[in-house]
Amino acid sequence: MHPNHTAKIPEGLDINEPTSSPLQFTTGQQDFDADITIWAIGKVTPNNSFIPAEMLSEKGFVKVDKYLRVQNCENIFAIGDIADTDVNRVSARNWGFTVVAYNINCYFKNVKPSRMKKYKPSKHRWGSILGPQKGGTMVYFPSGRRVYFFKWLQDNFMEPVAEDRVIFGGVRRSKEPPAPPELLI
Repeated sequence: MHPNHTAKIPEGLDINEPTSSPLQFTTGQQDFDADITIWAIGKVTPNNSFIPAEMLSEKGFVKVDKYLRVQNCENIFAIGDIADTDVNRVSARNWGFTVVAYNINCYFKNVKPSRMKKYKPSKHRWGSILGPQKGGTMVYFPSGRRVYFFKWLQDNFMEPVAEDRVIFGGVRRSKEPPAPPELLI
């Protein structure tokens, strides 16, 4: 991994196959010779075998309109990596879920589509490519910049505030343990 370096994606890249050509950068660094490069850049074939072909784009993603409704299906919404929202498919990470929740509510209340929220994709991806690590969390930005959150900050801020309250919209953990499930005999 090369912090503050942004790799140039080769033309015609088949991400299912590793490459051995020198790695080039768009950020001005010298080429890097690697024995092998495995391109883990999120451009995988979507898991869509159960979705009707007429709902899919040429590349296999679910076609959605500006309200995140599946095209020609006003009562079906799509979000996340499967939704053809933008080139980076960032709808799940960039508040698209609030748009979907709002628009589903509008649909059930028979609100005109013109009063629904429009989804505006972010120009950037963000996140940790490795998730939380033992000592904390390393977050990488599209510019190649990275920020390290120490374990204390991860445990006391990132997870309870940023993740639980902000990203997941205030989902609260129950203070009491859940009741045991009833047994059906």
